[in-house]
Amino acid sequence: MNINCDVSCDVIMDLVAVYKDGFASDDTRNLVRTHLRACPDCRQLYAGYHVAEGIRPADCPPPAASIAPDYSALARHMHRKHMLSTAAMLSVIAVSSAVGVWSIIRLVTGDED
Repeated sequence: MNINCDVSCDVIMDLVAVYKDGFASDDTRNLVRTHLRACPDCRQLYAGYHVAEGIRPADCPPPAASIAPDYSALARHMHRKHMLSTAAMLSVIAVSSAVGVWSIIRLVTGDED
């Protein structure tokens, strides 16, 4: 890939997080480095960018015992809410399907009341 130095500063700032987190490809790293060498504004923004280094979701500690009951209650509430919204959606689909089938049957049989 050819490195294009005409990439906008906005694009470079979008790539900085990937670059600093260590997930950028070689081409992206080269692109960001080339731009930072040529652009003092981006260098300044880059210097102020902070990453929580070494922290991944698996590294996060479990919630404190004091908030575990509240978390469990919230999880139950969210699960119940999800189940109710799913049931409501399925009910609407079932009724709509039944009306559609009924309409097609009436159309095919020529049944007009």
